[in-house]
Formats: sequence, C-alpha cells, structure tokens
Amino acid sequence: MRDRAGLSLTAFARDLETDVSHLSRIERGTGQPGVALRNRIAARLGVSLDEITQPRQTVA
Repeated sequence: MRDRAGLSLTAFARDLETDVSHLSRIERGTGQPGVALRNRIAARLGVSLDEITQPRQTVA
C-alpha cells in the first residue's frame, strides 16, 4: 500500500512519527503496530483499518 501511494519507507516512517526499522518490521510481518500507529497508517494512506489489518488476498 505504501508503495502504491508513492511513499518511501523513510518518508512514510517520518510522516507516521515512528522509527524506520519498526515500520520495516511491520511491513515484513515480523513486528506489530500498536493501535495508535495503526490509526495513523490508515489515516495517512486514506484507507480503513480493515484494509490494513486484513490478510492480503492473492489471485491464483
């Protein structure tokens, strides 16, 4: 989602007021954002919380 929004990891982390390494872990699935960070991510991307918390659907 971040890539589709045209945001670098560094810029996105700065916008969200979080550490780049923490955001990277979240994106890789090895870290979990707290409620406040989830809300900031959804707001920054202009999507619902459901869209960022639901597993991605893949098309075979």
